[in-house]
Amino acid sequence: MENLNKKIIIILGVIFLLILSGCSSSKSDANQNGFELSSFNGGDKAVDFSFEPNSPPTTVRDQGLQPFSVRLLIENNGEFNIPENSAYIKLDGFNNVDLGLEVNSKPLLALKGVRKQGSNVIDGGKQQVVFSNLKYVNSVVSGSIPIKIYANICYPYETKAMALVCINGNTIPAIDKKAQICDLSGDKKIANSGAPIKVTNFKEFPYGKHSVQFTFDIVHTPTSPNANVYELGSIDSNCNINGSAASTSKALFKRDKVTYTIDTGISGLNCEGLNTNTNIVTLTNNKYTVSCIQDTLNQNEYEKPISIKLDYDYLDRKSAIINIEHIQT
Repeated sequence: MENLNKKIIIILGVIFLLILSGCSSSKSDANQNGFELSSFNGGDKAVDFSFEPNSPPTTVRDQGLQPFSVRLLIENNGEFNIPENSAYIKLDGFNNVDLGLEVNSKPLLALKGVRKQGSNVIDGGKQQVVFSNLKYVNSVVSGSIPIKIYANICYPYETKAMALVCINGNTIPAIDKKAQICDLSGDKKIANSGAPIKVTNFKEFPYGKHSVQFTFDIVHTPTSPNANVYELGSIDSNCNINGSAASTSKALFKRDKVTYTIDTGISGLNCEGLNTNTNIVTLTNNKYTVSCIQDTLNQNEYEKPISIKLDYDYLDRKSAIINIEHIQT
């Protein structure tokens, strides 16, 4: 009996250690570079969308004999709340008259972003958009022909980021490291909301006697091979960019542009020599590096979070092929 009790105690001890190990691992997963991500769910997603099965159908008859619908399922998997009537979905790639389509663009209702409340993650908003009563009104000479239907989705989006920086009115290196509150040099902790554009590689350095410099990268991870980012305010209700189709030079002029806004809560912030905390920048190979100087004169030594906001428009597209069959009448 005594041996049995010892075995039970040993087993319970092992189970307890495993539970502690699991809790420790879970806590580690909730951190990025040691920074607690309690307010952000993270990730690289924004709005996902897809054609519903058999909508459009793979084959339809010609001469208007087979009406059909195009149904699209839309879901916000990032963390920005998209306001009502600011996002649009448009069918493209065909002559509207051929398919008897009068309205080929529709606004979306509000799409709430993903939310994180404690350890719980609440899904983002979903909705369905339907284009009804399409039909191929012409006659195919013989056999069948393929038609590719594109669905373009365009919307404004925003990334929120937070970095933990060291502030000190005296940027001369500390003599006594043990008494130092925070380090003015090196990589700093950063957290981002879920979005395809992020702040990464945040670094801080002393700059002169009474100021610090920090740099960071704005990085785009496209949601699909067809996704592009554009300057905020570029899209319209037809998913045109800068008043023109996405394939034109006018649209290209607005592509890869992101607006950043930095709030340190301290006066004297000078980003990129512009004496401002905001600017529109152009990504090259999906990346841009920002450099800012923060005046710290008369500031004590302390560590504080600063916020960075990235604003932009986003365009993505998917396609489906319909085979139009000729019917002898």
